Amino acid sequence: MNIVTLGGRLGKKPEAKDIGNDNWVSNVSIATTDYYGKNDPQHTNWHNLVVWGANARFLEKYMDKGSYIVVTGELRYRTYEVEGVTKYFTEIKVARLDAPKPKGAATDPGGSPAPIPGATPVATAPPASPATPYTPSHLNDDVPF
Repeated sequence: MNIVTLGGRLGKKPEAKDIGNDNWVSNVSIATTDYYGKNDPQHTNWHNLVVWGANARFLEKYMDKGSYIVVTGELRYRTYEVEGVTKYFTEIKVARLDAPKPKGAATDPGGSPAPIPGATPVATAPPASPATPYTPSHLNDDVPF
């Protein structure tokens, strides 16, 4: 299984490119920071993302440098040559994008962010009803212990 989930801040303003047939792509990077304890220094890692379709358009429209996003996708490795030297490149092909509070996005009266345009909504569980204790009928007898 090849699944990666990261939450981090965008390194620059995303730009979506139309590559034909109304297909959009955005190449961006996010920074994640590791904290190892009170007396240890923090460490920042940069991750390259490839975002396609409606998610690429959403990034361009609502996100800015420093915006916080959470992505889930596949880890990909590529190689290419520059002047005879082989370069190795690691990236995440994003399958799902979540933005906890998009810049400029409207909220409903309950305070939830507006849905991402073109994205598939996630089902939510119905509100829980008050718990009713389960008492099997054979335990209702007067037992002397």
